[in-house]
Amino acid sequence: MLSDRQGLNITPAYSPDGETVAFGTSAGGNTEVATLRTTGGGLQQQTRGNRNDSLSPSFSPDGRQIAFVSNRLGEPHVYVMPVGGQPRLVSEYAYGSNGYNTSPDWSPRGSQIAYHSRVRGIHQIVMVDVDKGTRRLLTNVGNNEDPSWAPDGQHLVFASKDRDGGGLFVLDTVSGRVRPLLRGAGYGLPDWSDTLYRASTAAAR
Repeated sequence: MLSDRQGLNITPAYSPDGETVAFGTSAGGNTEVATLRTTGGGLQQQTRGNRNDSLSPSFSPDGRQIAFVSNRLGEPHVYVMPVGGQPRLVSEYAYGSNGYNTSPDWSPRGSQIAYHSRVRGIHQIVMVDVDKGTRRLLTNVGNNEDPSWAPDGQHLVFASKDRDGGGLFVLDTVSGRVRPLLRGAGYGLPDWSDTLYRASTAAAR
């Protein structure tokens, strides 16, 4: 057991070195991002909201930064903060508009974060480069959610409810090519395994 705090203990994510877990937890009437050492030690609250919620953390490759979702602007948006530092907005925001950006996943190979965003009423996969401040729409067909990076930092797996009948799909972020992985309804929340990836690439050699 890592956390049995009263209230919510949700959306956990390991740091790259496996020694820290970040997660959303109830604090002061809000849901806040907090971290715990897997070897023991006290909880470190990373976000402090004012009647808003923060959750769904994802670590940068060096473990020094965390991407997360917060509704502090009234709608879910993606933020980045140094561990123990102040957050900054990285998803697109226009005053007076209804934004919806969630499920961030930080690339294991760089400064890119993938997330899904509501575009003209439909969820699409977006990639933002945290260092450059650039954003790129990666999908424009179907209703696409919950991206997860492959360990190579080039491919993403994501879920779609209606693309080619629905299922899980793999996207090459360089070429833009999309291929089906599992077809059918009911598939969601994919998470790419680093262990299986390394084993398959080693066997291919």
